Amino acid sequence: MPKTKKSKAGNDEIKVPSALVVRMADRMFKLNPTMREARLAKGKARIADGHRGKNDAAIVKALGG
Repeated sequence: MPKTKKSKAGNDEIKVPSALVVRMADRMFKLNPTMREARLAKGKARIADGHRGKNDAAIVKALGG
C-alpha cells in the first residue's frame, strides 16, 4: 500500500474498499499497457504529493504499484 502523510491518528495508509480495487483493476486492464502505466504513474505522483484520494490508491493497489 502506498504511504502518505501521517494523519492525526498516526495511520499513514489509505483505507480502500476491496470492491473499489476490483472495479479499478477491471477498468485499468481494459486499457492498453502504455495508458495503464501512465495512469499508475499519475496515481503514485498524486499520493506522493499528499492527496489522499481513494481512487488513486485503488489504482496503485490494483496494478501492484
